[in-house]
Amino acid sequence: MSEYYHGYTSICSYIRNRNETCSFHEFIDLYQEMIIHSPPNTDDWSGLETAWEMRFLRSVKDIIP
Repeated sequence: MSEYYHGYTSICSYIRNRNETCSFHEFIDLYQEMIIHSPPNTDDWSGLETAWEMRFLRSVKDIIP
């Protein structure tokens, strides 16, 4: 499977490993370096957080129905 965006496989792997105990904040802590160096490249931290939060929530919805 190709990545839809940089970090997609990391999100999916994290969710599958943690299952229903997954946490967005834990994901951020574990993958902070990857997130900082991934699009969207912005100085707006709230925009960056929102983008990754939406990606995370969308992936949770797809993986844990």
